[in-house]
Amino acid sequence: MNKKALIIGGSALAIVAIVVALIFIFTGGEDAYRSIKVFEIDGSCKVERDGDSLDAFKNMALSSGDSLTVGEGSFARLKLDDDKYVYLEANTKINLTATGTANDSKTMVYIERGSMLTEVKKKLSATSSYDIVTPNTTMSIRGTKTLTQVLEDTVTGHVQTSNAVLEGQVKIKAVKVKADGTVVSVEKDLGAGEGNAFSSNKEELVSQEEMKSIADTGASVSGIKVEIVSEEDADVIFDVATFEASFLENVKSILVADAQAETGEEGLSQEQIDAINAQLGEVLESFDVISTESQNAIDAATSGETEPEPTPEVTPEPDPVIAVDPDWNWEYTPATETDETQNEGTTLIDGDTNLLVIGDADDETDDSEEQGDGADEAGAQYDDNDDVADEEGESDEADETDESDETGEED
Repeated sequence: MNKKALIIGGSALAIVAIVVALIFIFTGGEDAYRSIKVFEIDGSCKVERDGDSLDAFKNMALSSGDSLTVGEGSFARLKLDDDKYVYLEANTKINLTATGTANDSKTMVYIERGSMLTEVKKKLSATSSYDIVTPNTTMSIRGTKTLTQVLEDTVTGHVQTSNAVLEGQVKIKAVKVKADGTVVSVEKDLGAGEGNAFSSNKEELVSQEEMKSIADTGASVSGIKVEIVSEEDADVIFDVATFEASFLENVKSILVADAQAETGEEGLSQEQIDAINAQLGEVLESFDVISTESQNAIDAATSGETEPEPTPEVTPEPDPVIAVDPDWNWEYTPATETDETQNEGTTLIDGDTNLLVIGDADDETDDSEEQGDGADEAGAQYDDNDDVADEEGESDEADETDESDETGEED
């Protein structure tokens, strides 16, 4: 080999080394290289990066640390490493962390609010991780399809997170700050067709950075280990996962469209097409279970809020039975109260006087005594009437006896 050939060979190696170095510099090193982009978009989506707000567009390259907010009536779909997809429903906000390489990746999606479909189509390598984090839960996945929805009351700070699995297996941690200030977590394993919901009050939540640290290391930012306890010890209750109907409809459309696109690819055998359709069928079965449970829970909650409580039946009390003397004359003529008669009594038909008490308190005693005397006189008169009635009755009996005797004599 001559000297000229050595010079040319050395120059070529130097050029290759320079190119590799430039790639390493501009990508931030091999460990920082990831392929992340906006795969689909409809409507508006804002990307916050280093203090700037950018309008997202199709095929836009994304960076680790970006935050995305999908506008009203819009949606966006992200693609990571050619085998991971994230669908974001309208009014959804996330923060994205993606480091490493496609074969040694670390992905974390923090969903602050809204609804999200996550698809990891190829099982992750042993050194890769993928975590979905919410204000009160973490979910570790390796190769699956999941649904996540976060609802927040902006007034009270109350948060409800619903997680469900369409395919594969996941482990969910519910994180809570107890009354004594300690942070604990409760673990739940979920399989295909399973889901749950977990709610937290504002004082039971930790910060976004704390939740990310717990998902990553199992400890707080300061390094304090978060203890895993039972549901009873943490005073945690898991409910049925609930999702908005419009979100579920969009998810189903995406699943079907993706399967159709895969089966339409060139070079697929019928066996591969059948496998894709069979997988879609299993996913849709899980989807139907989750969708039905979600709708039933929503219907039950809605009916409980709007249905009025039944009015108790009121049984009317029977009118009191008053014994009335058939011989007593109950007719009376009420006196018309005028300036001349307002201090006078009202005369009943039987002669009793009902005195109207008007004046000083000293006069009331005298009037009361007069009323008492009147009542005694009325009672005496009532007795006299009874005596008269008895005498009349005896007289009638005597007359009947005399008539009977006269009839007998005529016979």
